[in-house]
Parts: sequence; structure tokens; C-alpha cells
Amino acid sequence: MNYKGFTYEPWDDIEPDNRKIFHDIHFEGKEVKAPGWFSNISPYRHATRTEFEQAVNEIYFPIWVQKKVDKLDNR
Repeated sequence: MNYKGFTYEPWDDIEPDNRKIFHDIHFEGKEVKAPGWFSNISPYRHATRTEFEQAVNEIYFPIWVQKKVDKLDNR
């Protein structure tokens, strides 16, 4: 999933008796710190688009402040 230049990159931790999904968000090829509630989504399902977009909206501003305005706004 993509939104505002961010990508949702879930990955599986597979063990003999179970499989868990970890929920990572990346920006410009690097993992960014997701809100705690997003990281705590059940490891037995993927995040929904709505959950992903809400998480991005929560972390977008601090990243935007650190970069030039036009670099993020043109995505």
C-alpha cells in the first residue's frame, strides 16, 4: 500500500506452529517509527487502508517539518 510517499511493508515471522505479521511503514526506502497503536495491530491480520492512512497522517507532519516543503508535497 502507498500513501503520500509512504509504503506499508508487512513482513511475516514464520515459526513451525504459527505465523505473525509485523507492520512496518517506510518512507524513501527507510523504516519510520509508526504510532504505537499501528505497531500493535493484531499480528494475525494485515492493516487496513484506513489504518495505514491514519498512521501516515499522524507521522507525516514531523517528517514534513524536517524536509523542504516541495519535496513531500509533490508526491
